[in-house]
Amino acid sequence: MLSNTGTEIARIYNITMRFFFLLSVTFLQAQSTWIQDISVASKKNGVFIKVRSDIPLNSNQVTGWFNESSSWYYMTLHQADGDTAQLESAQLAYPVNRIECVRAGESLQIGFRLAIPVEQFEFYYASDPPELLASLRFPLSDVLASIEQEKPTA
Repeated sequence: MLSNTGTEIARIYNITMRFFFLLSVTFLQAQSTWIQDISVASKKNGVFIKVRSDIPLNSNQVTGWFNESSSWYYMTLHQADGDTAQLESAQLAYPVNRIECVRAGESLQIGFRLAIPVEQFEFYYASDPPELLASLRFPLSDVLASIEQEKPTA
């Protein structure tokens, strides 16, 4: 009878441990990425937007698009959150005139109001430190006009 009770205790222990393991895995998968800060750097051919986070973002979490009619570039970070007031107060660099952050369910949407339209964009991911770099490129005609204006007159 004692061995049967010991077997029952071992079975309950195994079931309990499996339950806690599955609960832990579920919690870790649903863990939200905390967006720590944003930095903006202007370049001749576009702008770099660096998004620092507590854990690395991956390509499945990030989408972006440029709205030509409003001149806003939007970046949606799925399973992410952050202090929206702090993120909106990031130092701006031309052509970024304004930053707005909106929480939407399990996502954080970050909008950048731009003075120059965006023709292309790409995302680059780093894990150490955990950062997302959005490279927004201006139309080539705008870049060439800017370079032409900088040429010295002789």
